[in-house]
Amino acid sequence: MAYKIFNDPIHGSIEMHPYLVRIIDTPEFQRLRYIRQMGSVYFVYPGASHNRFEHSIGVAHLAGELVQELNRRYHPGEDTNLDQKLQEIHEERKKDLTTKYREELGQLEQLEQQEQPTASSSDHQESEPREQYKLEEEHKNQLQKLEAEQHVLITKDEGLCVQIAALCHDLGHGPFSHQFDDLFIPKVVEKLSTELEKGIPDGEMKREKETKKNTLENWTHEKQSKIMLKELFRNIEQKNNKKDKKFIEFMRTHLHFIQELIYPPKDQEQKGKTIKSFLYEIVSNKTNGIDVDKMDYFARDCHHLGIESNFNYRRFFKFARVCVVDNKKENKSKDKSKDKKKNKSEDESEDKKEIKGKCKDKSEDESEDGKEIMVKCEDEKMQICLRDKEVGHIYELYHTRSNIHHKACQHKVVSAIDTMTVDAFLLADETLNISDSVLDATKYRMLTDSIYQIILHYEKIQIKTEMPPDMKTALEILERIESRDLYQCIYNSHLDVKPGNESETKEKKSKHERENELEHELQQAYKKFLQHKQPHPQQEKEYEFAVRIINMESGMKGEDPIKHVKFYSKQDPCAAVDLTRDDVSRLLPEVFSETVIHIFWKNSEMRDNVQNFRADAGFKEIIEKWCEKNQYETLPV
Repeated sequence: MAYKIFNDPIHGSIEMHPYLVRIIDTPEFQRLRYIRQMGSVYFVYPGASHNRFEHSIGVAHLAGELVQELNRRYHPGEDTNLDQKLQEIHEERKKDLTTKYREELGQLEQLEQQEQPTASSSDHQESEPREQYKLEEEHKNQLQKLEAEQHVLITKDEGLCVQIAALCHDLGHGPFSHQFDDLFIPKVVEKLSTELEKGIPDGEMKREKETKKNTLENWTHEKQSKIMLKELFRNIEQKNNKKDKKFIEFMRTHLHFIQELIYPPKDQEQKGKTIKSFLYEIVSNKTNGIDVDKMDYFARDCHHLGIESNFNYRRFFKFARVCVVDNKKENKSKDKSKDKKKNKSEDESEDKKEIKGKCKDKSEDESEDGKEIMVKCEDEKMQICLRDKEVGHIYELYHTRSNIHHKACQHKVVSAIDTMTVDAFLLADETLNISDSVLDATKYRMLTDSIYQIILHYEKIQIKTEMPPDMKTALEILERIESRDLYQCIYNSHLDVKPGNESETKEKKSKHERENELEHELQQAYKKFLQHKQPHPQQEKEYEFAVRIINMESGMKGEDPIKHVKFYSKQDPCAAVDLTRDDVSRLLPEVFSETVIHIFWKNSEMRDNVQNFRADAGFKEIIEKWCEKNQYETLPV
């Protein structure tokens, strides 16, 4: 295997490690060619035809670039806190290697005692030290490698693991990307719940539906990416190709760690004593949401959409470095810095900053008993920090995200097409078993955007003589998309939760429950409206509304972006500090998230009637009652 050069429209010529190339040349990864990055946005923005394949390669490249920059900024002896953390990790790994060697040696001795030598006694005695010698040499080589990397921030193997995780982080995406896990899967779970509530006789079918429901309720594309990576590696391992020997050995050793980098465990912060916690921030950053995945898709999406992006990831890399953050003292510092006008609070805050980062040229603090003040290991965390003057650049990153969502992802026409394709997939699910593919990695490998074309042309490719009614309806919905006969957006507005009810609104009902509730109420009100207008309608027909509640965030879970970001100064690059809004600008926005509502009329017919219903007092009354019930501010109608 050799390095390969890929020509990327965003990053130029990029070099990929042989192990990355081996992963790229697999069916599991090649599948990403057939999943568009932006899903239904392509129906509105013709340039948004890029796919998960090119995005994943771009993310792997950026991960490698960031690893190199972080290593370049680390100088042993400059930051004593960081040196100590790395030394602790080194000693822990050294201890683990010795423990593993002793266990393997004990197992070898136990095995040799149990075996009855088939050869002569002298031959058996010769083979025994040979196996022990081989094990001892392997242990010695591992220790030498560990010692050689003692003063390296990110080792060669760790950097490669980060790149593999970056390359494979989207293996679990379904058709039309986020539409599959944000809209389709919840609808399938809802359908299964309804079926189980109605009552299914005990038996194999009921157990299957319950198992499927439980699996899909906890399903995310990140978890599926871990499963697909495992499947990818298993298939390579089964082929047992001699050329893959080193790759297989590497993956056997590091597979679990790579999977954790793709989807960091919830208890990752508690494990900060024995791991390099900052490595979990490169691909999927759960601390503040700034990672190479976003950096690539911001640049790539803006390029293909024709939208300007003011965020420069190359500049971000140049000012990124790893510092040790004392979470325990950070919390105390936040509490004591509320009143900045008091000199005492300011002095205490400065003292804490000195403890957090101790550079080579600083005198070491000592406690009352003369011992060095060091924070407890369990309260320390190595985190990627940014130069304080770059704080405005962070806001540009989140502004770019907001811009993409506003102009493209949550465009009301995109939202209409999303709703239509999900409706079609749900109707076709019974025939094509789309949702069942999630339960089987082999079947999931064949699930791509092509499912759209399969439904659209099902009448021509089907083997059966009769077409199932649901499939016919699904086909008609997709034909409407092709002819631009879309669901009509009859109402759209912002949703504002009443002050003090933010958590209560989320806890009482899920987003999909609130959508279904309003859909049902609108449908009942519309029937009454029709009966009043036409007391004796010639034909009874089902008229449907679709409600979409869309949450958009430009920060971290709706909070100020810099709240979870740590910074360092030019004067003390080893000290991780917080910045407040006042440190940045007084012109910053107060809100970093918003919720919008789209109401669609699904049917092609009677659009004049529904517009009259939209202007009727009954429509306004339904919206007002729904808002009141769900703790929303009254919407303008």
